[in-house]
Amino acid sequence: MRMKRWVLLIAALCLMTLPGAALAEGNAPTTNEPYVAEHDMASLSGTLPQGVEAKAWGFDWGESADALSHRVKGNKPYEGEFTKLITGLTKGTTYYYRAYAVTAQGESYGQVLSFATLEQDTWSDEDAIFATAEERYRFLFDDDSRCPTFENPPKGYYGAGEVGEHLTKVTVPIWRKTGSNGRASSTWTFTINRKLAANAQAIFQEIYELDIQFPINKIYTYQYRKINGPSYFSKTSILSHHSFGTAIDINHDQNLFYSVGHDGRNKSDPYTINQQVIDVFERHGWSWGGYYKEGIDAMHFQYLGLDLLEKVDYVSPPCEDIRG
Repeated sequence: MRMKRWVLLIAALCLMTLPGAALAEGNAPTTNEPYVAEHDMASLSGTLPQGVEAKAWGFDWGESADALSHRVKGNKPYEGEFTKLITGLTKGTTYYYRAYAVTAQGESYGQVLSFATLEQDTWSDEDAIFATAEERYRFLFDDDSRCPTFENPPKGYYGAGEVGEHLTKVTVPIWRKTGSNGRASSTWTFTINRKLAANAQAIFQEIYELDIQFPINKIYTYQYRKINGPSYFSKTSILSHHSFGTAIDINHDQNLFYSVGHDGRNKSDPYTINQQVIDVFERHGWSWGGYYKEGIDAMHFQYLGLDLLEKVDYVSPPCEDIRG
């Protein structure tokens, strides 16, 4: 009788343990391939299983697959995926990482993957010039998604803190207007995505060398915010390209946003964006906001092309899937 009781007890314990073990295994996150692996940073990615409520999530990483000596918390998941930008890495080095998740059943892990940082630590003007928007998105984000929102920004650009890791300051030559027709040589310093620093310097150097000595009284670049414009833009959480350091506004007061077919600029004003300036930006891979189908954003130039706003559902959902 005693032996039978022990057998029943052991069997009961096994039945109690099996569901828990299966549940723990089912709670394990997936480790995804990284985004934007550069010379000194990489954005790691993991995915929580559908329906799992995790208390914490993030990544273990290090220079050895057997010694993942660093741990970082992940950003808030979007549709199960969570990311985290890792900075301060050494160029030309292989790193290993895995996703982790903590649930009521304990801690579980994804598979260990690796990535190598780039040897290259600067980018030339030519590096940034591509024929298509897809290539430009890949160059900056290692992703061609066209629906950047506050809830779902490009990987590695989660909030102003992570974006700041991708930015740098550049100083460019400009002409300032003096008197009625005079010009004085000067400079302007602004913030730009670091992969576009050499590209932006080449653009403004070429504008500076134009025979017309195009005058500049304001350059506006980086600000982490949603898009501005007509009232229908207020119904979306789409991030402005200014949020990534990939947009430049010039001479705001003389070059405003106008409705289609109603360009209200004073073409005789020397501060007005002219075709020569537009041509310079386009030669270096940028697009002028004056060609938006929704209106004429005369001050605005952006690196990632103009197709986003042409395919937006401004109410719900915030963006169409326009990758196809």
